Amino acid sequence: MSDRSVLIVGGGVFGTSTAYHLSQRGYKKVTVLDRFDAPSKDSAATDLNKVVRADYPNPLYTKLGLEAMQEWKDPNSIFKGLYRETGWIMSAHSMTRDWLESARKTAEKTGRKGVKYMSAEEMRKTWPALTGEFPDWTNLWSPAAGWAPSGQAVLRMANAARSNGVRYICGDAGYVRKLIYEADGTCTGAVAADGTVHKADVVLLASGANTATLVELAKQEVSAYCSAIMVIQLEPHEVEKYKNIPIIDDFEQGIIFPPDENGMIKLCSCRCVTNYRNKFVPGSSILHSLGDYPHDGCPKEIEDEMRVFIREMIPELADRPFVSTKMCWDGMAGDLNFRVCPYPEKKNLYVATIGSNHGFKFLPVIGKYVADMLDGKLGQEWLDLWQWKYGKIPEGFQDPHPYPTRDLSELTGWRERHAPGRGKLPWTWSHNTAKTIIVVHELSSMSMGKGRGRKAVACQACHGHKVKCSGETPCQRCRARGRECRYPVRDQMLAVPESYLRELERQAAFARNNPASSSAGSPPNREIVAKMAQSESTNSQETLLGNSSAERFVQKLKEASSTANDEFDPVSPNTITSLSAAKYTYSRLDFDFLHPEVSFKLPPRPYAFHLLEVFEEGFCDYHFYRRRIFRDRLHETYANPGSQARDRNWLCRVSVVLALAESWDRGRYPAQTDGLGGSSQPFPPQISGHDDLSPPSDAALLSDSAAPPLPPGSGFFQQALMLLKISLEEPTVEDVEALNLIAMYCYLLNRRKTAYSYAGQSIRLAKLLSLDEPTATPLESPYAETPRASEARINAEHRKRVWWTSFCMDRMVSTELGLPPLHESVGKGLSLPSESALLMPHEREEFFDHQLLTAHAQLCLLKDKVVDTVTHHLRLKESDHPLDVLNSCIEMLQNWKASLPTHMSFSFEEGIPAKMVELPCTRILASLYLRHHQCFILLLRPLFLQEISALFLRQKASRCPPSILQPTESLLPEWNAGAMPLKLQCLDAARKNARILIDLWTIGKIAKFGYWESLHLFSSLAILSLSRAVITPDMLLSSMTAVPTDLDDPDLYTRARALLEEMARVGNLSAKDHMSLLADVEDMVARCLAESRATAQVGTENMTLFDMQGVDNIFEPSFEGLIDEQVWHDLDWENLLRGWAEINYPG
Repeated sequence: MSDRSVLIVGGGVFGTSTAYHLSQRGYKKVTVLDRFDAPSKDSAATDLNKVVRADYPNPLYTKLGLEAMQEWKDPNSIFKGLYRETGWIMSAHSMTRDWLESARKTAEKTGRKGVKYMSAEEMRKTWPALTGEFPDWTNLWSPAAGWAPSGQAVLRMANAARSNGVRYICGDAGYVRKLIYEADGTCTGAVAADGTVHKADVVLLASGANTATLVELAKQEVSAYCSAIMVIQLEPHEVEKYKNIPIIDDFEQGIIFPPDENGMIKLCSCRCVTNYRNKFVPGSSILHSLGDYPHDGCPKEIEDEMRVFIREMIPELADRPFVSTKMCWDGMAGDLNFRVCPYPEKKNLYVATIGSNHGFKFLPVIGKYVADMLDGKLGQEWLDLWQWKYGKIPEGFQDPHPYPTRDLSELTGWRERHAPGRGKLPWTWSHNTAKTIIVVHELSSMSMGKGRGRKAVACQACHGHKVKCSGETPCQRCRARGRECRYPVRDQMLAVPESYLRELERQAAFARNNPASSSAGSPPNREIVAKMAQSESTNSQETLLGNSSAERFVQKLKEASSTANDEFDPVSPNTITSLSAAKYTYSRLDFDFLHPEVSFKLPPRPYAFHLLEVFEEGFCDYHFYRRRIFRDRLHETYANPGSQARDRNWLCRVSVVLALAESWDRGRYPAQTDGLGGSSQPFPPQISGHDDLSPPSDAALLSDSAAPPLPPGSGFFQQALMLLKISLEEPTVEDVEALNLIAMYCYLLNRRKTAYSYAGQSIRLAKLLSLDEPTATPLESPYAETPRASEARINAEHRKRVWWTSFCMDRMVSTELGLPPLHESVGKGLSLPSESALLMPHEREEFFDHQLLTAHAQLCLLKDKVVDTVTHHLRLKESDHPLDVLNSCIEMLQNWKASLPTHMSFSFEEGIPAKMVELPCTRILASLYLRHHQCFILLLRPLFLQEISALFLRQKASRCPPSILQPTESLLPEWNAGAMPLKLQCLDAARKNARILIDLWTIGKIAKFGYWESLHLFSSLAILSLSRAVITPDMLLSSMTAVPTDLDDPDLYTRARALLEEMARVGNLSAKDHMSLLADVEDMVARCLAESRATAQVGTENMTLFDMQGVDNIFEPSFEGLIDEQVWHDLDWENLLRGWAEINYPG
């Protein structure tokens, strides 16, 4: 007898058995807490039946199984009459034959008789009901095994414990939510869901699949695994046929049991499912409780697999309907051993749990061993076997069920499968009648052998006689009378959203009011109509926001130049109307065409953490993850791979982070001979050991093979795409993070439409998660220092920053394609990222400097305004005062710069300032200013385009005969004379961006494979090139005091072009495209200058900026020769092009 009070958390196999054996030893104060009364719905043992056997490779478990078998067979035990000895066939395939042989050898050593291999033919001869082919099956027969109705067995033992004085507390009062500790770590009790506090001298966790919700270390020690359960109802005449078949356990497919007294055959999948993406403890696989999800059932994929399994054994049952399905969850250890030991680092807290899908058979005796542990009497061999192992898996461990696990979120058809009004219980198609058969059965009642619940619809015979129908197929009355049992077929009721009905009504009204258009399809989308109404283009009614792509801009230049030169190949204005119709080069991945199995690889640990540091330096302008959690999980992934290996979303995000970091790390260093006048820096040392994920060698990067090499990090990226699996019905913030990361890397591949798709999905999921709405304030004080309050503050800021990152990605990629952003508004009262006063210093470690993300978000909004102004409001030909429209945008851009904090405010007349180079966020600040200057270029480059168009028209007019000569004085409007300061301001922005990019290259912070670097280079070079033709010395002299000019443009152009060419040479596909576009710009400028010299008088008034500087003498060889030799590099015109997508030009 003991006076110690014992609190047992969990009423499954371990908890019930322990409570019974403690009561047998005289413990008088034993309390069992569980959410449900015995047998607990959340217990893996609450099932129709379970296997009872002693076949194990480990002799300790064989010994324990034989001891339990004696209790099962003892006619005087509380389990009298429950055990059915049918024999057991263990079946293996290629992955499990070694385990099977180990089990056979152990049986031989322990003297167990009759254990032998059987061929498929022997099995069919012994059990004629087994008619399948058993393809590639290796079968081991063990006669001394059977099954027991597991739910009834647990109930009997719980009732016996109650008779001995054990208290069972259920419902919210027994639903333990957390444990209670004193300051020294002593566990003194537990707190239930209703607030009830339970205290005891000893606390024993027998919480199985839910253990990780209660103790921290369990997150690496135990994972919840689900085995899907399905039940087939046999006809009365079939029960006799199948009653003698053995249990068949195919380690790689599933288990089938003989029929029970009610004619029900249970099947259990051996292909386990995890639950890492849960709403309670994300990142840990925990129980998917029947209390929270009472109507969920078996996933459709597993049902299909189990029908294949049945067809290989008993083909005639393969297409039978399942009258019930459920998910059976158990705690699983990596080594499949139980944990019966003190909980580490705490006092008075013990664990007896982790059945690992094989604990039920030990129900009669396992509690005795737990009691020995509590009394300090457990033998050392058992202490070693069941000790806490911190997630470690012993060397040489063999898993008898090695089929790769899948997460519940990856599977379909299980959610609300048995909900009322949804076809009730699972349906299947009958191959005989081609009708849907719906059968109802309540699993809890079948588990206990009770009467079946009544079906909501009576069969036709019972309905005709006005008598009660039991509801099965056939029902009890029809079965007794031997007549056919049919149920009426009712129309299925479908829930239709009211919005769908309103849309149908709207379309019908539109068809009535617009009969001419009704045959053409549905009415156009209102948003698109609104966008079309805003557009004043006379050429087309495009649904685009305005195509500012590089391709579109060069197309407009070609259209302008074609008016001046008949030999120049004209291109139709409609050739490039949107980027979706334009051709550009992109990297083709194996992922586009193949669907290989997921094989996850990580680089060596030092290299991975080096890349993480690189990522946080180069991509800290956005919020892609919580920093501290991400770093801790990466440590955990290397320390204990098994603890994180099943979270596909986590592995996906890690892969893209490594990919982005490697692309920048590998591409930011200049080559040994860079040709840019900058100091050379060596590449980082080669890192070996991560196979095909390693960065490409210099030789691979510089090869001239037909297929350009993929950018660094592409191996990680393709791995991430294979891992990406998003539950669209239950998205998480982590899904949004993954999509943002993937969209970012897509630009390195120049896969712009792919980036648009991922970014669009990201913003949509962010809205579904209401990330654009302020997070509710926690119940307790926002300044509280409790873990709950701290997490609430961090989570609120995290959600807000993820939203703004998605917002920026959406705006960034949509404007590059000339499409409207998917999210028009900025949020429902959501503020910009801020250094919230609510955040404690340690909480701020989760985030980067908020001012970087805030500045980017503001720039995205400003860029939208610029694009809208250029495409919809700026009409240079028609407007009398277009400069007023431009000045309003210029003022906003200037105010943005003026509002920057002091540590972020710099000028770039001489390149990147030395003080900025010293900052850890040099690259991010440079990126901000590149985008800022790009907005100036995008806004003002239409002035260059108008000027070049007028210049070509004048040249064309000069070649016309005098009889048809048209006056050329009015080709440029009067206000053009006052536009020179704006043109020079655009030129100044181009110069600054060119200097910034050259300096980034020099200091080793350039993204050589980056799309945006290529784009900004092209934009700058195009303006510098066009300025040769459109800016004359007298214009410069008149504006010298207002806007500074630069006499070093030729050298700047040469170096910037060299950088773009280098980017194209190493495999940057966007840079290659921009080089081709730049060549077109240079060709037009060269022809324009050549014709100007031939037709104009030599004089200062007709000389351009480059002519003043003696450009033909400065450039050796000449400008045209440089184009042929490809000394200059690609430039970034993409933003420049967007602004002129809707504008018409003369000629």
